[in-house]
Amino acid sequence: MNDVSEGIVLSSRDYREKDTLISVLTKEFGRISLVAKGTMSVHSKNAPACLPFTSSEFCFDYKETKTVFPLKTARINNSRRHVREDLDLLNFAGLLCELTEKISDQGVVEDELYRNLECALNTLYEDKYLSVCLFLSFVCRLIGIEPVVDECVLCGSTQVSSISIREGGFVCQHCRPKVHAYACTLEDLIHFRLLNKASFEHFELLKEKGPFTLNDVTTMIDFLVHHAGIRLHSWNWIRSLMD
Repeated sequence: MNDVSEGIVLSSRDYREKDTLISVLTKEFGRISLVAKGTMSVHSKNAPACLPFTSSEFCFDYKETKTVFPLKTARINNSRRHVREDLDLLNFAGLLCELTEKISDQGVVEDELYRNLECALNTLYEDKYLSVCLFLSFVCRLIGIEPVVDECVLCGSTQVSSISIREGGFVCQHCRPKVHAYACTLEDLIHFRLLNKASFEHFELLKEKGPFTLNDVTTMIDFLVHHAGIRLHSWNWIRSLMD
């Protein structure tokens, strides 16, 4: 009774007349759904804590046999106001949370996923492209599809010149004509290797190796989509705004 857990709101949708159904990645219980009664009302005390991308403390009655629970109370720990004040940050935060929702299982505690999502959301305002790329590289490692970035994925040569999304990593000049490979600059190759070797603990160091760009994000997304089959509506929206 009255279980309390810190969580990050991944998404929110209307539910009944004045209620919302929020998807939350919690520390103690994994991803769960909470029915937040009355949060569509301007007088709701819980509404601010139930907004997407917010880290809040949620009180509810947890039962192992269920994944949807009535919310009792919610208190904000981190509103991430800076994200809501910038359209680009808002869109990329949506991308991070949509991806998290798609790769997480209901009711399964995922400490590493929680930590990395929190880091990504907290560093978006510092360098949005780097932050998103590091989260994408973490997801690739988590689901076991990390790219080969030490040598040519086809012949093992360390003299690489391109990235092949289809083959799964770096390719050399000799192998490149055989495959569909990205035309890359030296900077592209360096960035792709660094991103897939590093984690958020290297964030400040990687900032010095930048600037990272939307092109880096696109390469990482293309790799994830091809090898995991994950489709992200938020990414399509971001690309439509960038075009």
